[in-house]
Amino acid sequence: MQENSSNISREQYGSLVRIMQVRVQNGIYLAIDEDVSNYELKIFIGGFIDTFKLDIANVKQIEDFVKNIRLREIYYLILGIYSKFPIPYEENLNLETNLFELSEHFDLEHSYSLLFYQAQMLAGELFGEKIKDEIDREKHKNKYSNKIASYIKYLVNSQKKPNYPKKLPDNWQFSRIEQFVSLSLFDNQHNWAGMSTREIISTWLSKLSIKSE
Repeated sequence: MQENSSNISREQYGSLVRIMQVRVQNGIYLAIDEDVSNYELKIFIGGFIDTFKLDIANVKQIEDFVKNIRLREIYYLILGIYSKFPIPYEENLNLETNLFELSEHFDLEHSYSLLFYQAQMLAGELFGEKIKDEIDREKHKNKYSNKIASYIKYLVNSQKKPNYPKKLPDNWQFSRIEQFVSLSLFDNQHNWAGMSTREIISTWLSKLSIKSE
């Protein structure tokens, strides 16, 4: 598996610089690789981060940034799950909405556990159609998403989380962006896999100054 977010667009790079709200000093800086066709984020850490006060627009950028990184990570996990259980699913608004909710409530390994289990259950339900080579993918395209949504609702209402975390794939690599934010703002954690997006955003914002309206 390729590193999930090592290559970013010019727009994403500009957004990161804005929402990090960091002043380059004492060896801390963000730079685009010399091969600008890749816009690869290079990160060098040293000294301290000097933060500015954020406004509401900056806060929204941070929220969207974290949610989109986690969504991309979850889609990578689903691709791996699909290789084991080739169930029908479609990347549509229904699925994306449910994945955003999943990541808001659970960390990455517990999210992975839920996604894997629901795929396994659906594969069992469709086994009869599979052996006859008669799976109607159009008919079943939203079943996986709906099963995810149903189980999230059950867990949240029961104030539970999936029974066991599922270890991320052995070749999993965290993005440089995630590592930089974690090391800089999250007390030297190397990644934020053990946090839900709600926890990541809350922790990030608690370390920064926000303008009063």
